[in-house]
Amino acid sequence: MNIKPDATLDMLYNKKLKYFHNKFESTIPKLKLKIDELNSQKNKDNEEETNQKIEQLQKKIKQIVDERDRYFLDNSKYLFEYFESKQNIDKNNNPKKKINNFFKINSYTINDNMYTMTTSCADKIYTVEVELKACFENCTN
Repeated sequence: MNIKPDATLDMLYNKKLKYFHNKFESTIPKLKLKIDELNSQKNKDNEEETNQKIEQLQKKIKQIVDERDRYFLDNSKYLFEYFESKQNIDKNNNPKKKINNFFKINSYTINDNMYTMTTSCADKIYTVEVELKACFENCTN
């Protein structure tokens, strides 16, 4: 299979599906027609030769079916993982995002606590400033 450098897994998968579709929609029916023709032309003189040809054609059909089955069995794990992760990305449901969202919730809580602490410190500083100002005014009078 000739693979282009910019080929994606989707493109390769679709190419393979088209290949199998072509085999099942055109090649196998042609082979079955040949088998039917050979069966109809069969007579006692060429029976053995015709049976061998029919056997060869049936083997070709079996090879095509086995090739497809082998492809899906050998690659099912990878295809499943790829399309599952693709689906999660489409749904915006990837694990990293869930983790980030989890920690953002906590960071908001931390930010709220920091705001409360900052406000509380500012109030204390203001109170100390007011007391110092009052003390300074009392000392100068």
